[in-house]
Amino acid sequence: MDFLTSVKKKKNLSKVVVVGSGAVGKTSFLKVLKAGKLLDDLELDFHRTLFMEFESLDLGGNTLVMMDVAGQMELPIHALKDFERLALGGTDLIILMFSADSMQSFLDLEGWFSLVKRYYESIESILPNFIVVQNKIDLEPNVTKDMIESVKSSVPEFAEWFDLSLKTGEGLREIYEYLGNFGGE
Repeated sequence: MDFLTSVKKKKNLSKVVVVGSGAVGKTSFLKVLKAGKLLDDLELDFHRTLFMEFESLDLGGNTLVMMDVAGQMELPIHALKDFERLALGGTDLIILMFSADSMQSFLDLEGWFSLVKRYYESIESILPNFIVVQNKIDLEPNVTKDMIESVKSSVPEFAEWFDLSLKTGEGLREIYEYLGNFGGE
């Protein structure tokens, strides 16, 4: 067992990385989870994540260190392209996020998954757990249920799927429960 793994076990600590296209709500997701409040109840200034943002989430003795990486792959320096080990090293869970009202963010899931998978193949390590979150389900959907079912059935690495609205709170309880159980593994 390496040093990081032993520290994480001792401290009940898990590293979670949230990836997805820009403007799907990754940063807002972390802020809502941390505050335990709906999006409209928080005073957030909306901005693009320039590189990475971190939040920690305490779930009754288990701590999740959650990292949000920039959603714009065309940035001059990107955490997943240029600092893979920093961004992905020691990761226990990857959350792939897309927006229900953005077909492009759904299509981009393949690229995000491939980028992460390539890193783990390059270091000859097993993939961490993956979940997929469809955010902004309170908006007019642009992604069909058939499209989602097709991806669910063709990518077995995606262990769980969640539908979420940070405005209405739909799906938040399920994600808290999943993360609480995950952190306790």
